[in-house]
Amino acid sequence: MSTARLAAVAGRLALLGRMVLTRPYYGFVTGHAHLTEAQMSEVEGAKDAPAQAESVMDAFERTFAAVVGDGQARALAGGRMALFTVLKALGVGEGHEVVLPGFTCAVVASAVLRTGATPVFTDVDPATFGTSPEAVERALTPRTRAVIAQHSFGIPCRVDELRAITSAKGIALIEDCALTLGSTLDGVTVGNFGDAALFSTDHSKPLNTLVGGVLYTRDAGLQEEVDRTVRTLPTLPEEQQRRILGQLRLERRLARPGSYGAYQCAMLLRSLTRRVLKTGMTFLDDDYTVERTGAYPFPARMPAMLARLGLYELDRWPHEAQRRRALLAAYLDAARDTPLEALLPESYRDPRRDIVGHRLAYRHPDADRHRARMDTRVHTAWTWFTVPVLGATHGLDSLGYVEGRCPVSERTGREVINWPCVVEEGCEAPLLAFFRDMARAEGMKA
Repeated sequence: MSTARLAAVAGRLALLGRMVLTRPYYGFVTGHAHLTEAQMSEVEGAKDAPAQAESVMDAFERTFAAVVGDGQARALAGGRMALFTVLKALGVGEGHEVVLPGFTCAVVASAVLRTGATPVFTDVDPATFGTSPEAVERALTPRTRAVIAQHSFGIPCRVDELRAITSAKGIALIEDCALTLGSTLDGVTVGNFGDAALFSTDHSKPLNTLVGGVLYTRDAGLQEEVDRTVRTLPTLPEEQQRRILGQLRLERRLARPGSYGAYQCAMLLRSLTRRVLKTGMTFLDDDYTVERTGAYPFPARMPAMLARLGLYELDRWPHEAQRRRALLAAYLDAARDTPLEALLPESYRDPRRDIVGHRLAYRHPDADRHRARMDTRVHTAWTWFTVPVLGATHGLDSLGYVEGRCPVSERTGREVINWPCVVEEGCEAPLLAFFRDMARAEGMKA
C-alpha cells in the first residue's frame, strides 16, 4: 500500500475514533428513531402483502402530491428513474441535448445519457447554489429539448426566470427537487413551475424512505404518457428489499447523534463484508454509471414497504418542515454580527423565498480548514457538491463533463460548506452551540 493510501486509511480511522468518542456527533443521514414497533411491523408486512401494494402506493402518491400542489405523483425506486421516465415521456432521445448544472450528482447525468441524449453542463448561481438562468440561456442550441432546474439544499433557484426562458423557446423545464421539499418562491411551492418535477426520497434527502423517488406533474397529457410506462414497471428484487429493510433497522437504531460513531462502524463493517462475500447491493449503486450490472431493473417502481414508510414520514411532514425552518433560522441568527454572516448567500435574506432548510450552505475561502474544524462534531465527508458531477466513479469524461467547463461550479464545490437541517428532535442545541462557536471563532479567519 502506498504512503498516501496508508495516510488516507489512518485519517479515516482517526475520524471514526473521534465519532465514536464524541456524543452527540452529527451526520447527514437521520434514521427513523421515531417509528414505533407497530409501525415497523406495518412497514415490514407491506413487503409480503402484494394484494395491498397498489392501495399503499396510491395512498403514498396522493399524499405526496398534495404536499407539493394539485398535480399527480408517481413513486419510483429513485429520483434519477423519475428523471429518465419523464425525459422518455417527453420524447427526449438520440440527437437531443438536456441542460443541467455542473453542480450535481452523477446519477442525474447518467439518467440523461441513458435516454440517448447529451448532457450539457452549465454553471451554478452562487446566490442560490441552483441553476443559473444566464448560464442556461448561453447553453441553448436548436438541439436542446429540456432544461433541468435544480433547487439545492432547500433553496428555490430562480425557476421563474428559467420558466420564462424555456416557455419562449418551446423547451421542457424539469425541476430537480431532490434536495428541496416544501420551499416556496413567491408563494408557489417548488415543483409547480416546470412541466414536471422529480423528488428523491433517498436516506439523505428531505423525506427519507431509504431509497426512492417521485415524479410529479400538473400536465394531464404528460401524466398519461408517464403512466403508460410507470404502471407496468417491476419493483426492486426481493433480496434487495430484504437488505433495504436491514438498513432501515440499522439506521433506526444507530443513525442518531448519540450513536453516530457506532453507525459508521457498522457501515464500514457492512462494506467490508460485501466486498469479501460479494453480497448484493442495498442502495442503487448501478445508477452512477451508464453501464449497468443488471442487479435491479431501471427504471423500477418503489417497493410497497417503502411507500408505507413514506406515509409515516408524510404524516410527520408538517411538523418536520416547521422544525427545519426553525433550525435554519437559528443558524442564521447565530451567524448574525459574526464574520460568517458575510459568507451567507443572499437567497437566505430574500423575502420572496420561504425555505424549508435541508442544509445550511455557504462558501468559505479556506474551506478545507473550516471543514477540518467542523469534523470534530459534523461528518463533512457528506458535503455536497465538492466536485462537479459528484460520484462520477468512472471519471468525469465518462459522463460528458470536461474539466473547466463550469468554473463557477468547480470553485463553489471547492469552497462549499454544509450544515445539517435534518436533525433528530431534541438534539439541536449542541449543534447550534457548536455552530455559534464556529461562527465567532472562524468566520473569515485564514
